[in-house]
Formats: sequence, C-alpha cells, structure tokens
Amino acid sequence: MFLFAVFAPRTIADRPIPIPNAHRTAVFQGDGAGTISYVGLLTCPCNMLILTGDSTFNRAKNRGLYSPTWKAEPNLPNNWTAPVDYSAGDLYIEWEIIEAPKDAEDLVLQIGWNVPTDDERPFDLVRFKYMHLFGSGWEKPFFIQGKSYSTFHKMQNDRSFWALPTLDYSKGISGLRAFVRNTDWKVVGPSSPVRIKITMTLVAPGDTYQPPSRFGGIGTREVPALPKVQEVLRSRQPGLALALAEARSDADGEAGQQAQEAIKRLNGWLDGRLQSLQAAFPGDPVGTYSQLQELHTSLNGSQRADDVDTLLANYKADPLLKAQIPAHKMLLKLEQAIAQVRQQVGKADLSDPEIQRKHARKLSLIVRGWQQLQRKYPDSVSVKNAHALLVGIGLTPPE
Repeated sequence: MFLFAVFAPRTIADRPIPIPNAHRTAVFQGDGAGTISYVGLLTCPCNMLILTGDSTFNRAKNRGLYSPTWKAEPNLPNNWTAPVDYSAGDLYIEWEIIEAPKDAEDLVLQIGWNVPTDDERPFDLVRFKYMHLFGSGWEKPFFIQGKSYSTFHKMQNDRSFWALPTLDYSKGISGLRAFVRNTDWKVVGPSSPVRIKITMTLVAPGDTYQPPSRFGGIGTREVPALPKVQEVLRSRQPGLALALAEARSDADGEAGQQAQEAIKRLNGWLDGRLQSLQAAFPGDPVGTYSQLQELHTSLNGSQRADDVDTLLANYKADPLLKAQIPAHKMLLKLEQAIAQVRQQVGKADLSDPEIQRKHARKLSLIVRGWQQLQRKYPDSVSVKNAHALLVGIGLTPPE
C-alpha cells in the first residue's frame, strides 16, 4: 500500500547580505519571518537596481498564507515614467542557485511587484515562456544547485509579463512579491530550503545593460580593456575567464592591470567555491564529486585546473564516495522511471488521483524501488534525495 498527496506550497525566508552605503532589510508578512536585502540605486545613469540579495525559500507551514511580499525600497524613484521612463524599458534578472534539494529542479520563482492603488491589487509578474522571442541566451531559472541564469523581460509586454491590463507606473511600485511554481504552473515549493541570489536591474530605453559583478566581485564592468574576458564572464564561464586573464597578465597598461585584478578576484572566488565543496563532501559525496567534475571542466586551460584535479583524485579513492555509489545507482533508476511517467502524462505533478489510477502499476514500481533503497541504504544521501524527489512530484512515500 502506498500513499499519494500533494505537497504544500512554501513561504520565503531570506538572509540579508551587507550592501555598502545603500541597503534596507524588509520583513516578509505571513507564515514565517524572513529578510532580504535589496537596494534602489543606479549602477549607471539609467540602470536602476531594484533588488539584490541572498535569499532562502522555505517550506510553507500553512498553504493559505503562501504569498510572500515585501516593501519597496524607499530609494527607488517615486515615478517610473518621468523624468526617465523606466516603464518602457527592459528588465534583466540574474539568478545564482546556491543551494537546492533534488525535488526543486523543476521549480522556478515567478517574481514581480505591486503598483500603488487604492486596493493594492494590480501587479506585474515576470514570464519565461517567450524569452526566446527577444534573443538567445536566456534560460528559465530552474532551481538546480550550482547553476546560474540570466532572464530578460520587456516592460509593458504580455510576452514578458503576465497578461494583465497595462499598469500606471507614474507612482512607481509599492512592493515586491513572488511565487514558487512547478512546470504545471502550480504554486508549490521544495521539500527543504532553496538559497539563491537574485539581482533585478531595470534599464531605461536607449541605455545599455551593465551586468552586476559576480565571481568574487569581478564582472564585465571591471574588465573593459579585456573584451574576451568580458564575453566569457557574460556567458558565466569563470574558469575560461581565469585562463584568458592569465594569458593577458603581462600585458601593458590597463589591460595588464585589469587582468591581474581579475586573476586575484577569480582565484578568491574559486578558493571559496572549493572550501564550500569540501565542507559539503561528507554530507553528500556523490553530489559534491559531480559538482567538482563540472568545476574542473570549466577550469580547463587555467593554472587552477590542477588543484581541482588533485582534489578529484583524492575524493575518487575516498571510502565515503565508494560507499554511496550503490545507493546512487538505485536513485538514478528511480529518476529514470519517474521521468518516463512524467513524459507519458505530460505533467510534472503526479498527485492527481486520475493520473495515479491510470498509472498505478508504474507508480507502484517506483514506490517499491523507494522502499528497496530505504531498506538497503537507510542512512545514504540517496534516500534523502529520493524522498525529496517523490515529494516533489506530489507523492508521499510510505515510511
């Protein structure tokens, strides 16, 4: 006998990060207290930074209270239409998925804002489905740990924002709001916290987007004399950026100075990344090893590739990793079986009783696989990941 249930939507709780000179912490109203740091200032004359912060999205305790909101930054313009018409501009959002459980890999955050009215109801929420109409390189920001994304949204366009009546931005915005949704666009949430960094920049018509710095504080703005380094930073390839900066470190003038500064900051970012992965290895050897492999690939051609290669060799022989591999293989089989059912159903959420009735045999096999995994390797990380995976598709695994 196995049980199925829809998993509850979640609230948000955010951890603030310090922002020099201009920052503000807002407290979410609702089920759980949380904070987020964000700023309203211009990164260049007509680049308006609306939001930046290291944010944590938690499981909701009460489904009825799931609608996180926070107050608008007071330093934002009171009028988004004059003297600069931001309401006709372009919104760029940078996403960095710092931590996320397995069941969050098909979830995204739909974020937006309210505009001031008597009832405070009118709002705009971003859309991801039609981003390809505005150019290549934009990706839907799924909660996959270690991934980073850039998304693009054209203001007052129903392909970029939810199809609502045109809003009056002459009074700016009154607050921000967000929903975590699955691929069926239901408001849901992960089984354990997801931590991400979000940066929202609104660019006025005719102006050029200046992406925020990342990877230890280095970004396209910091290396104007190194166009190739700029290009790979823009496409989120820090390893290749490091290799290119190393190749230009002996250059004369600004190019050499910027290359040396880029090397310093990228090495600092890499040191922090390696420390984080080393700390995570005892708790999740297989997942950490996989992330190290991806990092090693990204560092090909740089002087730091050997450091990661040595770490990989050490971990490959580590008993902790070897002990987790059999359970991980069982987890992969479960993932494949779930993917097949999802493909047949055409939905990510399998909690519908009618879906469960039609696919009862295959779902029973999935649950049986879960039970075997739990029985053979009760203390493995794969058991926790498999549990999160089943909860993520709307099934409650039997204990």
